[in-house]
Amino acid sequence: MLEAAKRASEAITSEAAMGRVAVVIALTVAAITAATLILDSRHERTAVLEQVRAEHEELIRRMSQMEQMLTSTVNRERAVAPARAELSMDAAPTHDHSAESATADQRAAHEESARAGNALVDNAITAGAWNPSDFGVFVSATRNLSVQEQSKLLERLTTAINANRVRIVSPLGGPE
Repeated sequence: MLEAAKRASEAITSEAAMGRVAVVIALTVAAITAATLILDSRHERTAVLEQVRAEHEELIRRMSQMEQMLTSTVNRERAVAPARAELSMDAAPTHDHSAESATADQRAAHEESARAGNALVDNAITAGAWNPSDFGVFVSATRNLSVQEQSKLLERLTTAINANRVRIVSPLGGPE
């Protein structure tokens, strides 16, 4: 009988030890799972941060392009203004309007640029979104407009953006 009690005691001790081992294993698995989730979360955050950085750099690049475009247009307007002033001083005392003195082709190109620029801004406002690719289209569509005309178009777009009627869509697909 003593031996049966001894075996029973060993079995209970063995079951208790197995139970403890099972608890330790379960806790170890839980800790490894938690660590994996934390690392995955950090990796996802790092990926999101990299995406945001890339979007930020793209927006900075586009803003720089816009600034260069406006600067070159202003410089072009400044270079043309003295020549226009000399022409108007030499000519009879009439007012010089670029639309009147422009050729039919120049007027048509100007009107087409105005229509295209307005359509781009109208479409962005209607859609509620401005894509980075729209900027390149805007630049080429409005190349025949003066700085003031381009500024008025951009002012309409900026007003809509500031009123939250238009959102800037990131180059990677989501809203800014």
